Amino acid sequence: MSEHPAQNTHTDESLFLSMVFMLSTSAMQQLGQIPDPITQKIKVDLDGAQFTIDMLNMLKRKTAGNLTREEEQMLNQTLSALQLAYVEVSQNPPQISNTDTSKTQNQPEEPKSKPPEDENKRRFHKSYGV
Repeated sequence: MSEHPAQNTHTDESLFLSMVFMLSTSAMQQLGQIPDPITQKIKVDLDGAQFTIDMLNMLKRKTAGNLTREEEQMLNQTLSALQLAYVEVSQNPPQISNTDTSKTQNQPEEPKSKPPEDENKRRFHKSYGV
């Protein structure tokens, strides 16, 4: 089965824009601009951010002349914003206070307290009919 060429072009454009967005989001997390979605913590990884920005620059070079105007514009704007954010963060690392709910990677997590157990109450009880 062959797909209509216009469908492939639209799908490729959507996939390309999604990939740029995913890399951009990753770089923003690495720059401490948005929290990690799993840990909800802010952490700065300048080496990781530089690598992600370098990947986007490579994509720009490799796809030169093959992008739609919208794709090229999004890629250029994304790269400019990330490069500016990288310079700002590298010159002024974020200060995270002790009262902030997000913590840096180097700070230990507080142990979670267990709820008090009632000795007369069991969480699980299995009866064998005896």
